[in-house]
Amino acid sequence: MSKKSSIYLFWLPPVILIAEVAVFAFVDLKTAAALLLPLIMVFYWAINATWGLHRAWTKVLEQQEHPRQIFWKEVFNLSPVATVVIDDRGKIIWSNELFANIFQNSKPIKDLSNVLPEEELKKILAGDFSGEVEINDIIFQVEVKPLKRSTKLHRQDLKAIYFEDVTQVVEMARKLDDQKPVV
Repeated sequence: MSKKSSIYLFWLPPVILIAEVAVFAFVDLKTAAALLLPLIMVFYWAINATWGLHRAWTKVLEQQEHPRQIFWKEVFNLSPVATVVIDDRGKIIWSNELFANIFQNSKPIKDLSNVLPEEELKKILAGDFSGEVEINDIIFQVEVKPLKRSTKLHRQDLKAIYFEDVTQVVEMARKLDDQKPVV
C-alpha cells in the first residue's frame, strides 16, 4: 500500500463520523451532540497522522521549568557534598552530579542498596542517621534528613542523604593519634 493511499485511510473514520453527525442532527440532536467529542478526537488523530502536528502540541503542553527551579538544580548540582533523595523503600528519586560521579561505574544506580552496606541502609530507612560509612575505601560522613512530600492522592516520605568525603580528615586524625606519646 502506498503512502498516499494510507493517508486516505486515516481520513475515512472522520468522514464516517461527519456523516453520522449529519444524519443524527436531523433525527436526534442529543445523539449528534454526543458524537461531536469523538469527532473532534478522530479529527485530531487524522490530522496528527497526516501532517504530524503532535510535535507542536507537545511543545505547548510541555511543562516549562521556572527560573527558581533551574537555580536550585544548579545549586544542588554544584554542591561539594554528594546528595541523594530516596523514597521509603530506598529507591533513588534524585541525585546530584557529584553523587553520580562518585558511585556510578557504568550504569545508573536506581537503588541505594547498590551503594550502601545492608546494615547502614536499614538504619537509614528506619529514621535519622548520622555517622561515618566506608564505601569503596572512601570514608563518608553521612547525614540523613527526612523530607515530607504530600499530595491529595498520596503521601510519600522522602529522605535527603548527604555524603561528605572525610577520608583525609579521618586519616590525619589516626596519624595524630599514633604520634601521641603513650604515658
